[in-house]
Amino acid sequence: METSRAGARAALLEAVKQIEEAGPNVNMEEVITLHAVTPHQHTFKSTVGREVRWALSVLSSLTI
Repeated sequence: METSRAGARAALLEAVKQIEEAGPNVNMEEVITLHAVTPHQHTFKSTVGREVRWALSVLSSLTI
């Protein structure tokens, strides 16, 4: 987790760069299985696109 706005902004810009580089080769509708551990383990399906959008929204909220 970034501890400063400058760090969060740099991380966001790096993530966008990586997505732009990989973007043409990535199927955003590809189904993936996620394993989350909160206090309990959860397994669920999502898509690459949904998880990318979620990650970018989290990163962008850190720059505010």
